[in-house]
Amino acid sequence: MVDFELIGGDDGSADNTYEIVVSLQSLDNRLSVFKSSGIVKNTAFDMAFQNSNGDAICLFANFA
Repeated sequence: MVDFELIGGDDGSADNTYEIVVSLQSLDNRLSVFKSSGIVKNTAFDMAFQNSNGDAICLFANFA
């Protein structure tokens, strides 16, 4: 098994991505998501970073 963690930080988006990721958490404990409604993307990134445990971090973002 590949050693990694996948962390999502929800910035209060209007779609159902948060609910989808929450439902996937039960399939793999390396996946976690944090939600805080009404925050800006940078704060969501920081929240995810604060909750990470890895030595290397990659940021993937959709700025649409």
